[in-house]
Amino acid sequence: NLYKKYHDYSKIAILTVNNKQASQAAQILLEHGIPVVSQGSLGLKEHPVIIEVIAFLRFLANPLDDNAFCQVLLSRHILPRSFYEHCSLKECFDFLVQSRKEACFTAFRDAFPQCWQKYFHALVDGANLLTAYDTLCEVYNRMGIMEQNAEASVYLLRLKELAYLAEERGIVDINAFLSW
Repeated sequence: NLYKKYHDYSKIAILTVNNKQASQAAQILLEHGIPVVSQGSLGLKEHPVIIEVIAFLRFLANPLDDNAFCQVLLSRHILPRSFYEHCSLKECFDFLVQSRKEACFTAFRDAFPQCWQKYFHALVDGANLLTAYDTLCEVYNRMGIMEQNAEASVYLLRLKELAYLAEERGIVDINAFLSW
């Protein structure tokens, strides 16, 4: 009803008693496509899950970015538990400390072909064909990020919303979105 009266979301404020209520309200609003700015969403770039999602996007935009790929492999929030059935945490650490001349992703693809095929291949191959928004949707779905990080869902939805807004402004590829 407030939107009908003011015709502008920026003139509407919702006050809550605590952060948990604010998070729940923000999540409901975002799920209905209503833009949200909250104290929590202002710290988007500092949230650990978002930091790791951004690292994944950096890797997809440039698979030669070894730092981004290493951050993805060491992630506590991105890779699904099933990932470690193909490549244990110890194997990941051992792999990362090895000296190599080729790109980290190439060495990983060769060392763990099943893992590469299941978790990375389609995302890396499709990254230049999809918009940043579509890439985020694909990463969230394939990795089960929303389900694994329910407590961070407001931040994850906000990041998707920003990618959508960027796309509306003509910023479609991952690198442009990351620079935006």
